[in-house]
Amino acid sequence: PVDVVPIYRIEPLIADLLKTDLGWSEFKQAYDDALVKALTEDGYYGLKSIIAYRTGLEVSPLSRTPDQGLQALDAIRRGLGGNSMKKLRDHLLCRALELSIEYDRPMQIHTGMGDFEVNLPLCRPAFLMDLLRFPTFRACRVILVHTGYPYQREAAYMANVLPRVYCDVSEGIPFAAHAA
Repeated sequence: PVDVVPIYRIEPLIADLLKTDLGWSEFKQAYDDALVKALTEDGYYGLKSIIAYRTGLEVSPLSRTPDQGLQALDAIRRGLGGNSMKKLRDHLLCRALELSIEYDRPMQIHTGMGDFEVNLPLCRPAFLMDLLRFPTFRACRVILVHTGYPYQREAAYMANVLPRVYCDVSEGIPFAAHAA
């Protein structure tokens, strides 16, 4: 028998918080509190991100700086647009990775194929390489969801060279066949 456990998706939380008028300190605290509650009280075993669908997987490890979150949310609140949504989402993904490490829980990151909303060129697992080999994030257990198909070779390489990175092969097998 295999245990089936719930995973907490961070994007619905981000969408809900963006509907509020919270300033950065309150926004960040509400985000952290929700993730910690999910992992410690609500029975969620890990976290999941579909940032690939929203702004792509090219996330710099330097996105973890508090100033990036503050500046991005401020730009969004003032309607400046630009790259502010990507900067905010990148920062919040980094924060989720940090909390996954702190609470020793895995982080699933959607890679590769998806439905019609996905921007496939931005979903390449290799875009996560700099982030996942950065010293701050090396301790995080990361599951690359959907084998990264059609970039399964990149996902496999990452799972081979990064000791806490794994591939979920569930949806990739029908498409990647023996390459999965």
